[in-house]
Amino acid sequence: MNLPLLFVRALLRCITLAVSALFASLGAAIMLTLTLFLGGDVGWLREDEAVVLAASGFAVATVWAVWLSAIYPMLAAILFTEMARARSFLVHLVCGGLVAVAAVIIGGGMDVIVIALDGAYKSSEIWLSVLSAGFVGGLVHWLIAGHRAGKWLGEDRI
Repeated sequence: MNLPLLFVRALLRCITLAVSALFASLGAAIMLTLTLFLGGDVGWLREDEAVVLAASGFAVATVWAVWLSAIYPMLAAILFTEMARARSFLVHLVCGGLVAVAAVIIGGGMDVIVIALDGAYKSSEIWLSVLSAGFVGGLVHWLIAGHRAGKWLGEDRI
């Protein structure tokens, strides 16, 4: 493969991965909003317009928090799957869960989340929500870019 073509492919792949990471963070934030802010009951969104505004604000803040705390683990997982040419749905799902756990550890630990939620949930419920958000992020990334991991490198040698 010639070098200019490889450069163009790598550049396009970086753009795709950046978009994918943004949407994966958005998917994880929506999952956290659904489980932690709304308590799994979306009926609140139909009943009160203030809840819609508050849930939207919570989702935006959560996207920012997810992005800040998960960017390095997310980049490591994306680099791993790209270089390993791992296109499996399961690999991306597990990587999403690992990224979520690493983001909580990097972001200051579970105590910060428990304090922010003012004791509304048990620690195990919060961990389950964070892990499920990571799985959703991994799924979104796989749907957008992960199913073609490493294709830009050329033909598989295995």
